[in-house]
Amino acid sequence: MPAGTFKNCLRTRESSALESGSEEKLFAPGVGLLKDGGFVLAKVEKPKP
Repeated sequence: MPAGTFKNCLRTRESSALESGSEEKLFAPGVGLLKDGGFVLAKVEKPKP
């Protein structure tokens, strides 16, 4: 289950000369990494004051 809906995200495609294929990564401003290949962010918690 995804952690929510995010706007103005950066989508990248990463590849390596050492490994075949490529991997998609998705970053959200103020949150960070949302998706990295098979990893998908499930929860966002705000820091306690």
